[in-house]
Amino acid sequence: MIVLDLMQLSIEVDEETLKIRSTLGLLARKTIRLNEIKLVKISKGWMSCSGMIHYTYPPGKACVLIERTKGWSISFTTNRPEELAEALRTLGVPVVGGSP
Repeated sequence: MIVLDLMQLSIEVDEETLKIRSTLGLLARKTIRLNEIKLVKISKGWMSCSGMIHYTYPPGKACVLIERTKGWSISFTTNRPEELAEALRTLGVPVVGGSP
């Protein structure tokens, strides 16, 4: 597992992609196409994250685990899991959880 401890993450979702960026922009830059996402699991607490690549933003109140159809799983912490879950569900991405 690769763990990056970052100051702050920016998560952007549009019709085709989910983008993860750190405030510095260099440490975390990951773009995932929505059609490559098999399942998104949202669980309570930052210690519940188990992605092969993990971005942590302490003290995140929830973990988002993205299981992909190919490639490594990715997880990150967030303080706004409900908003992310709603946006992904609206775009047809399967989400389990969402209210830690």
